[in-house]
Amino acid sequence: MYIACLLSLVLLTCIYLFLKRNYNYWKRKGVPNPPASVIFGNLGESLTFTKSLGQIYHEIYQKYTDLAYVGFYKMRTPGVILRDPELVREVLVKSFNHFQANDLKIDDANDPLVAKNPFFVHGEKWKNNRSILSPSFTSKQVKPLFPLMEEVCHKLVKYLETKENEKSGIEAKELAQRFTMDVVASCAVGLEADSFKHENTEFRTMAERILSPSFFTNIKLFFLFAMPSLALFLKLKFVPDDAADYFRKIVNQTMNYRKENGIIRHDFLNNMQNVKLSLGEENFTNEDITIHLVGFFMDGFETSSVVLSHALYEIAANPHHQKKLREEIEQSLTERGKFDYYTLRDLDFLNRFLQESLRMHPADMFIAKLCTDEFEFPSPTGSGPNIKIEPKTPVIIPIHSLHYDPQYYPDPEKFDPDRFTKENKEKIVKGTYLPFSDGPRICLGQKFALGQIRAAIAHIVTNFEIRVNSRTIQPLQIDPTSSLVAAKGGIWLDFYKRHRN
Repeated sequence: MYIACLLSLVLLTCIYLFLKRNYNYWKRKGVPNPPASVIFGNLGESLTFTKSLGQIYHEIYQKYTDLAYVGFYKMRTPGVILRDPELVREVLVKSFNHFQANDLKIDDANDPLVAKNPFFVHGEKWKNNRSILSPSFTSKQVKPLFPLMEEVCHKLVKYLETKENEKSGIEAKELAQRFTMDVVASCAVGLEADSFKHENTEFRTMAERILSPSFFTNIKLFFLFAMPSLALFLKLKFVPDDAADYFRKIVNQTMNYRKENGIIRHDFLNNMQNVKLSLGEENFTNEDITIHLVGFFMDGFETSSVVLSHALYEIAANPHHQKKLREEIEQSLTERGKFDYYTLRDLDFLNRFLQESLRMHPADMFIAKLCTDEFEFPSPTGSGPNIKIEPKTPVIIPIHSLHYDPQYYPDPEKFDPDRFTKENKEKIVKGTYLPFSDGPRICLGQKFALGQIRAAIAHIVTNFEIRVNSRTIQPLQIDPTSSLVAAKGGIWLDFYKRHRN
């Protein structure tokens, strides 16, 4: 019995020392890092949803104020959190080839519709996908989609008119999801999602199975990010098989219908059909079109709804800004007689308002990159030898932390669109404003996303006065259970119909 206990103790000690051994990695290199737990590294609180990954990185960022970067452990994998804007620019722009990959690995065989998405691939595959998609997201290509966005805006206004007297308020994120779902369905494949009429159409049900965050989705994301080997073993996937088959069917049926009836509709699917004609069936198949269509939905629906819902909150929470916004938009409407893509794009205060809203409420709290080719960082303290960053090292760029650093944005909790006047924008330190990332991997769909958001805001503020409902927790708190930035308890708003002369 005594020998058995002794052997067990020795075994447990060996296991403990084996697990702990890797946590000396940054100490050996002379890089400061917070204490790490033996099993979960620095990410344990995210596993219990006590804090999101972004909140954990933000806390680490704030504790090490005098360093250019900080070491941390993604479970047992050593990674770094950048604090210096110059290093941020180095990773995203100047030395992009050393940090090409995003740190989220998806299994090709298990989840093909997502694994081949440009967000998850790098190298030549990424370059090819980027060159295929880029032409679809220029202002020239987004402009013809604006009338489709406007059609949805009219439905949005009618929907809000029916909800005007609801004392419980309207949840802004849910409202924004209805809007972006309809816009993306129309602009992608010409479908009527009817989100303002029906709760559960087949299209919305299937789209939300991929796109809408849920407890299980967040669990999957944690495993895919923190424990990719386990995620691979468990065969976790973003796109359920029935949803994947549904979107394949949509693509095939819509393309066949348009071909048989000679229909040309200037939308995303039409752009992909032209790519197929250009590259040939053997090089660009309907499966490739479906992959890019799902990517279009992922970018245009959930992320845009996060941005729009927070912008609506700031409109409601800042009545003087709401008044100024309304005056600018109505003056433009009076001069032009109607809204159009370029007019809204060039409105000065609307742009400054959105830029400040994106500073305070970026959809993602961080960017997770992966070192793909050995690189040297200067010493984190500013003195001492350079530090080698090895391939497969996670590199975290904490967007939220940079946006809220008083060193770059004085009084960062204050909503102030004047930060983005022409004069003040020139003073913003490069590498500290990253709502759409930066460099070669900067968000392709930002023109489309901002186009639909501007359209929604223009129609809402000219038709309604917006106020914050008492159900909203103020100041807003970040929900630790959400993969994207979301307000704890939701954003509840009241909409009062305006009667214009």
